Amino acid sequence: MVADAVAPLMALRLTGSMNADVQALEDAVREELARIEGLLGQRVILPVADKDARAQFGRLLPVDPTDGAVAVQLPQIRSVDVGRSLFVHEYGGSTNAITVYSSAPAQINGATSYASSTANATLEFVAMSTTRWAVFGA
Repeated sequence: MVADAVAPLMALRLTGSMNADVQALEDAVREELARIEGLLGQRVILPVADKDARAQFGRLLPVDPTDGAVAVQLPQIRSVDVGRSLFVHEYGGSTNAITVYSSAPAQINGATSYASSTANATLEFVAMSTTRWAVFGA
């Protein structure tokens, strides 16, 4: 399994240009991650969070703010993560706030945080660049 995952990376041909080589490697890693996620057949669901939690790329984070507000920390966006997404779902049917924070220097729709108080809402956070998150489903 590991050999299968490494094979596409080993097949890369270096150009001698550091920037081009790094970009080619990042593209190959991104493609391999997408292939592996496709093999899983579905997004992996994290355990329900009822207190502060960390979101992860390619995962659904169910959040239950029934007993009070919950803070969710987004991961830092590396160049290989651009275009990837994650989901945060209000699981408990509560209108207590779920506040999602970005890691500096990234912003969420131009701000450092995004708050939702909508019961049963599912938000998709997409890494648009290494410094910008976009929110869909709000």
